[in-house]
Amino acid sequence: MEQVDIGGPTMIRAAAKNHRWVAVLTSPAQYAEVIAELDANGVSLAAATLHLLMREAFNHTADYDAAIAQAVDERIGVHSLRLAFDGGPSLRYGENPHQRAWLLRDRAAAASIADAEVLSGKEISHNNMVDLAAALEAVQDLPVEACAVVKHANPCGLAVAADQRAAFTAAWEGDPVSAFGSVIAFNAPVQADTVDFLDLGHPDRSRRKFVEVIAAPGFAGDALEGLRVHPNLRVVRVDPGALRPRLAFRSLPGACLLQEADATLEAGYACQTRARPAVDDPDLVRLGLVAARQVKSNAIAVVRRRPDGILQLLGMGGGQPNRLDSIRLAVGRCRDNLAREYRGPEEGRGDYIRSVLGSAVLVSDAFFPFPDNVEAAAAAGLKTMYEPGGALRDAKVVERADELGVCVVFTGIRHFKH
Repeated sequence: MEQVDIGGPTMIRAAAKNHRWVAVLTSPAQYAEVIAELDANGVSLAAATLHLLMREAFNHTADYDAAIAQAVDERIGVHSLRLAFDGGPSLRYGENPHQRAWLLRDRAAAASIADAEVLSGKEISHNNMVDLAAALEAVQDLPVEACAVVKHANPCGLAVAADQRAAFTAAWEGDPVSAFGSVIAFNAPVQADTVDFLDLGHPDRSRRKFVEVIAAPGFAGDALEGLRVHPNLRVVRVDPGALRPRLAFRSLPGACLLQEADATLEAGYACQTRARPAVDDPDLVRLGLVAARQVKSNAIAVVRRRPDGILQLLGMGGGQPNRLDSIRLAVGRCRDNLAREYRGPEEGRGDYIRSVLGSAVLVSDAFFPFPDNVEAAAAAGLKTMYEPGGALRDAKVVERADELGVCVVFTGIRHFKH
């Protein structure tokens, strides 16, 4: 308490209140511009400058008082939250065209998605920003080169490969229908051959792949020029690795939900069944956990390592009122993708699909509440399933998995994204 300043904030407020006659500076970062204006204007400052300095002064003391208030609340076990956001640009519109929207920056954040630099394309919308945040989160915890293709805040495509073009291609192939109008993020600077995959300048317009946003930590010069061929495509420079908030909050009517960010993937793997994992591939399991963490509620992610070594999200299901429907959706997407890539005789298609699923990994964001989840996955040919465990019927789920000869591994961490 002895460190709380009284005189300093008092003088700052007094000076700010009298800003028509007094210039009040609250940061050394302001010195150079003020000195330059004084030198250029006969030791005087414009009214607009005085007004700006006044605003920054009151915001500065407000932040100071907020920090003190939260600290003294915390001392007696009262949790309070005072947020401060700097005004930002208005967006094209909100979730729907009749809603106005703005992008504001958290003043206390060391790094913010609001700092992202739009290098090309039309104005970013509210929904673009939501999808962009989801895409950046999806590649944060994956090795380079990783690519996420996001639609409606869900990764419909996610892949890791030795080179970026291969990762992009594999992520796109995870759901080429949903990839139309998607937001794409990379965790390494974009190269020209990656951009070539989009065929943006192809004379046959039907060959051009339409996406809303491409984001990455950087862009090679020829890659940026290739993306600018499409005047509406938003090209955004932002480093996903820098965006790691400690807390997450959600606005409710007259209230706010506050929680720690979901930053832990697993608490250690514990195989629960007699059958062991059909594939021992920690990198593949990590991809599945990242995908399941990003997909909306009752998330199911099926991932595989292709023969060429690429790690790919093969199918996902989420946003359903029950987990069984999500499994059916994920399996259906897997079958569609495998049927499309199969090149053998028609009579061998089913065996091929079942064989690939047998070496894939299913990851669930939350526990299997009933044995029917294991039954549905096993019926499709899946043999290895990762889930957090913790259900009342865990023993029955494991018992049924043993009867079916499939493997269930507990991760100890739930990733429900409501």
